[in-house]
Amino acid sequence: MRGEGRGARAEFELFMSQYRERQVAAMVERLKTLPFREGDIDLEALGLSQDELVCQWKAGMREAPEDVVEVFLESRKVKP
Repeated sequence: MRGEGRGARAEFELFMSQYRERQVAAMVERLKTLPFREGDIDLEALGLSQDELVCQWKAGMREAPEDVVEVFLESRKVKP
């Protein structure tokens, strides 16, 4: 039983890392392609380039959304 628990934990950790990677990659691409207009984030006032903003966002993406456990559990269900 113990080994089974570790396997499930490892499977969950792998799922989480892949989920985060996909989420971060999608948001990074979106941030890179967003046309920053006047009135949007004033990068100059922040002293940041768009790439630096992306890096800071990625650094802040440590915690996954709370519903990630539900997504994981749904992904493990047997599909008909």
